[in-house]
Amino acid sequence: MTSNPIEHALPRTKHTANLKRLLEPRRKRNTTAVIRRVVEQELEQRRKWLESQDPVDSLADMLAGYLGPPQSEDDRWQSQLRAISLRYIQESFRVPDPESTWRDYAAEALSNGTDRYLRLLGELAERGDPQALLSLAKLSIELVERTNRLALLNGTRLRPFTTTCFHWPVLKSPHPGFAQSENQFFQALAIGSSPDLPILDVCCKWKPDDEAGRLALDAWREITFARNHVPLVPQFGSRWRIEARDLPRFREDPLAWFRVARERWEAEPSMLTTLNKKVPRKKQRKDGELSSHVFKMLREKFLSMAGDIAETAKARAASRGRCTN
Repeated sequence: MTSNPIEHALPRTKHTANLKRLLEPRRKRNTTAVIRRVVEQELEQRRKWLESQDPVDSLADMLAGYLGPPQSEDDRWQSQLRAISLRYIQESFRVPDPESTWRDYAAEALSNGTDRYLRLLGELAERGDPQALLSLAKLSIELVERTNRLALLNGTRLRPFTTTCFHWPVLKSPHPGFAQSENQFFQALAIGSSPDLPILDVCCKWKPDDEAGRLALDAWREITFARNHVPLVPQFGSRWRIEARDLPRFREDPLAWFRVARERWEAEPSMLTTLNKKVPRKKQRKDGELSSHVFKMLREKFLSMAGDIAETAKARAASRGRCTN
């Protein structure tokens, strides 16, 4: 585990990998100078890229579509997208690829701004603003309707994302003529079919809303996050986080995931206090120690989440003191 403070909890990307490579031979030097040099290189790369896009004032570029000479609808749309994309690059820390153009960042720029405003709108609605709530409802219906129409036309493009989703939004109505069938989206988009996810089949026995299910799912999410991110700063460098990075896919070896989850729970036993209190009194331990019965329950939950029916039956039998072969 490194003690370098600049290795934050960032996704594993080409950018963070390059930064780590720059720092690796200079561990014993002043990292501030290295960071400054990296930042200067990125700023120069951004400056050259923006110059190559022939930028103009973003606000003026956007207003030109309305106040300037008459433009076609497509030209006005292109002008607005270009201005938004360039402004996004100028105001963010994004380092553009030298071979890219503003078009490559249009969706990212729009998504970034939309997400920010939707969060603020949602917060305003949570605080009781009736107009914000009404706007949120209207936007939700419009977004679900358009997204699902496009999803059925472009399902293969969405599958890398939809296979990792626990659920999918559909529109329902008292009149069947205005309702969407969820099954067609489950099949067309293969919702939740990724081997990295717990089994979501309708016949699955595990429940995410009971205490053991909630704890197991929370642990699965924490391990998934640790598995896909570079090491955290030292004070958060728990052993289980480091071990999580080398885990196989969840459904391939759920017991390996359980062992990492157990280390996490043993490091913070207070997370299991509620579940520990539900253990029969004769199986509880003194002095606040976690009962082994708690871990048997959670082990069974992990196996069930992975769809390992045979192993789940063994775990259930073992928890009753009868192990089947």
